[in-house]
Amino acid sequence: MIVFVCPAPAMLTSSIQNGYASYGGGISASNASQLNLTNSTLSGNTATRAGGGLDSLCTTVTLTNSTVSGNTVVSASNYPAGGGGIAVTCGLPGGGPDLIIINSTVSNNSATSSGWEDHGGGIEIGGNLTLTDSTVSGNYSYRGGGIWHSGDNSTITNSTLSGNTATGLGGGLYSWGYLTLTDSTVSNNSASNAGGGVWLNYGAVTMNSSTVSGNAARNVGGIANLGYLTLTDSTVSENTAQLNTGGIANGGSDARGSIITNSTVSGNTAVSGFGGGIANFGDITMTLTNSTISGNSSNLSGGGIADNGGITNLYLTNAIVADNLPDNCSPNSVNSLGGYNLTDDTSCGFTATGDLVVADAMLYPLGNFGGPTKTHHPMTGSPAIDAANNASCPATDQRGEARPFDGDDPPDGFADCDIGSVEYLPEPHHAATMVAGAALLGLLYRRRARGLQLR
Repeated sequence: MIVFVCPAPAMLTSSIQNGYASYGGGISASNASQLNLTNSTLSGNTATRAGGGLDSLCTTVTLTNSTVSGNTVVSASNYPAGGGGIAVTCGLPGGGPDLIIINSTVSNNSATSSGWEDHGGGIEIGGNLTLTDSTVSGNYSYRGGGIWHSGDNSTITNSTLSGNTATGLGGGLYSWGYLTLTDSTVSNNSASNAGGGVWLNYGAVTMNSSTVSGNAARNVGGIANLGYLTLTDSTVSENTAQLNTGGIANGGSDARGSIITNSTVSGNTAVSGFGGGIANFGDITMTLTNSTISGNSSNLSGGGIADNGGITNLYLTNAIVADNLPDNCSPNSVNSLGGYNLTDDTSCGFTATGDLVVADAMLYPLGNFGGPTKTHHPMTGSPAIDAANNASCPATDQRGEARPFDGDDPPDGFADCDIGSVEYLPEPHHAATMVAGAALLGLLYRRRARGLQLR
């Protein structure tokens, strides 16, 4: 184990393996002004309290082009284990130093004890986190299998949180601070209790052009929001809950709500409960604008959207809620706040100005139609085309394409926004074969969503 206690900045380029200590099995930094690790490896180290690979007390840490893997914190007592790979703290949560990780990997670390407060299998950060061009994968703990975070101005950019496991809450990320994810992916994480992808406990999480997919939990496979969630130009897809809420849950006594804009919630499943795509709990507000809720399923009502609070505070404008099973909305679950919403059954009760109830929303299956995230592109002739309220739609769609576009066939000379997260653009002629194939997939997709069989 290497120990840094001097106030001067320290720099290290090295491989540190198989160390053992109470704090910082590989490196322990205490009250230094800054610790920089470049082209370094911390692996196979063990701590009995915190920081299996690295423990930093009141010291800013920067990792560049480095790997932190296979480190453990194993506490034999009820003392909570934290930061299987890296622990950066300084007293109370939110008051710690910064952790900056660039082009690095934090993988296959763990934090466990005989207690239940273990947290941060990969990373425990009590201050601000800057994670850029990096991967956090295969880590394990009770809360925050990948990352446990409590900073007030943190960012995750162009990074991936994948394959992490929480035996309690927040498989990929457990946050009770303020955090922004941009161009990032939270995928294939799991939680035994709730929040397979993300558990937001108070604080706020903002996601821009990001994907939350393939995560699983007993409840809330994708994102469990107990604080303030802002989702823009993002996709939440193919997450699974064994009980309730496959995609996004919004609720809790201290929750402040969710704002979802230009985003897609698709293919999420609540195996034996309600709210395949979205569930809203209690007197908490959730607003959706120009978003698409499609292809989700649940065992009980509310395959697309469910409200379990008795007070309907889920407001939709220019939104598509279609092709969900067994229905699109649970009874009295949504308000058509600004109108111009589209659905293919009567369960949502859309009756405001511009609302449409149609036989077929005519959407392609979730796929790559441009931009950093997967979306449902409208087919030619879809009733969503040019049917939104221009005054309410954003200037661009989920992919970054300009709105509005005259998508009528043939064009009528008037450009109106489309309902949903994607603005229709005519398919290029050279892609006719691809489009024909996608059209067939779209037909199969829509028939599957209605429980029909091809003969």
